[in-house]
Amino acid sequence: LTENGLLYVADPGNHRVVVVDGNRTTHIGNGKGSDLNQFRGPTDVYIFNGSLYVADQGNRRVLKMSRTGDLPTVVANLSALEIHPFYLHVDTHGNIYVSDFYKHIVQLITATNSSRVAGTGANGSHGDQLYRPYGVFVSRSGVLYVADCHNHRLMKWEPGAQSGSHVAGTGISGSSLAQLSFPTDIVLDIDEHLYISESGNARVTRWAPGSTSGVCIVACTGQRGIASNQLNYPHSLAFDRHGSLFVSDHGN
Repeated sequence: LTENGLLYVADPGNHRVVVVDGNRTTHIGNGKGSDLNQFRGPTDVYIFNGSLYVADQGNRRVLKMSRTGDLPTVVANLSALEIHPFYLHVDTHGNIYVSDFYKHIVQLITATNSSRVAGTGANGSHGDQLYRPYGVFVSRSGVLYVADCHNHRLMKWEPGAQSGSHVAGTGISGSSLAQLSFPTDIVLDIDEHLYISESGNARVTRWAPGSTSGVCIVACTGQRGIASNQLNYPHSLAFDRHGSLFVSDHGN
């Protein structure tokens, strides 16, 4: 989401990025391919400093371009590392964090370096491991949050830490407010409340700092569906400048 309300959506099945402006929809991308104006299964987008970043998963790269899709450049070529960028986040310094669903890691790309900052590369449930990580979020103080999807938990990694700490979910899939089921994305508000989308429970919960349980705030019927108070495999989250929460309702 941009400050003027434009909504950008990664559309991997159509190998494009969709731009929603009120009732008008346009798209960025010239079909499936590896040229700079093409994508191969893009999975996530991020707006930072007026530029659009795209996790071009199939081409193992992150592209940066104008918000209209002009002047695309490769800001992270991850082919040599065999990393498929799945979800991405750009921090306040312009550093890029990408999760790799297949390698069970989060990679940090700076202007001069690339390094693994979470996960060992092997799936597992120890503090230094991840299992199918999805969404990532970095706070203003540089703390990394990871939706550790198949471990049914949210992990927090301090800058430079060799291991993460468990901040939401029990690690066992369930529908109680102390549990998560296949969490897919995470955002923080200004008060550092955690907002977590859960594919398995088809809901969004909010967790206060230091709490051991959340509060359901979106789709709290306990049933997935197409009604206005239901979701079906929700994936991504974003706030607009007014504080409204947007949810990508993947299954619908």
